[in-house]
Amino acid sequence: MGEQAVESRDRIPGTPDPKEMVLARTDLPQGFSLYEEEPWDNISASRAWSDRDKWIKSFEYWGRYGGFETTFETDETDMLGDLIQSSAAIFRTEEGAQAAFWAMRAGLEDNLRRRYSAQYSNLIELEELVRPKTGDGTFALHVNASGTAFDMPVIVDLISLSFLREVVIASVVWRSFQSSVPERQLIRLAEKQDQRVIAALQS
Repeated sequence: MGEQAVESRDRIPGTPDPKEMVLARTDLPQGFSLYEEEPWDNISASRAWSDRDKWIKSFEYWGRYGGFETTFETDETDMLGDLIQSSAAIFRTEEGAQAAFWAMRAGLEDNLRRRYSAQYSNLIELEELVRPKTGDGTFALHVNASGTAFDMPVIVDLISLSFLREVVIASVVWRSFQSSVPERQLIRLAEKQDQRVIAALQS
């Protein structure tokens, strides 16, 4: 998908722009290019969860009013390239962001376990990583599974790192079919995104 300007919908005038809080292509390692960028409203965010209606209502209750998401991929002819996804959601209050953050942390492991168990035949490992410390709170999960993708046997490795910064919940996800996700490099990306979030909140 071409790199064209995409506006952030559901943004309250005079508030920080979540589009400024996600990673840019220049933040990423060589070989990644922009695949997609789009506003990330409550309906879009709920698609990651099985009980979507519940999450939409919860997002509204917590005061989530906007977000943005970008996806970058490496160019691989076999469609098994690496993917990095960066997202940011903004809330009306810090209390709402904190409530949403801890609720998402409580449900994410089961959500990823269900998704990857259904998509791949063998969920080898799902563990919480304790080392990353970013923002006002962090949680990160590592998933390793094997199965079939695009009619080929694959091993998929994924790290999902989410962090809280004032009224913002941001996340970086790195998925690889080729090798293990470089944990330290992903943490550095999260730190870069945190700097973008801080700058946007101060603007």
